Amino acid sequence: ETRTIERVFQKNNSVFRDWKEDTEQRLTQTFEHDFANWKVPKFVKEPEQLEKVMQICRDNLFNLKTIHIYFASRSNYPYIQLNEFSSFVNRFQIIDKSL
Repeated sequence: ETRTIERVFQKNNSVFRDWKEDTEQRLTQTFEHDFANWKVPKFVKEPEQLEKVMQICRDNLFNLKTIHIYFASRSNYPYIQLNEFSSFVNRFQIIDKSL
């Protein structure tokens, strides 16, 4: 006879107890920290263009994080390899003719 044991996940009793879930505020803080370390201003010179890039990223924080997790899991975590990044950029036609 096989018995089934019902298990209930309890975050506080797991290795994930210290994990901080995403909130809008946490994602915004993360973005601001990341932007301070970005190299984007080195190749997007015009302030208006840079602001557009920042706004697009701000508007898509959750999606960008989800995409990063996906590609990082296929790569040499925590880094996304150039091949994976290039594949993503090409697939979604992110780079326009001005770059």
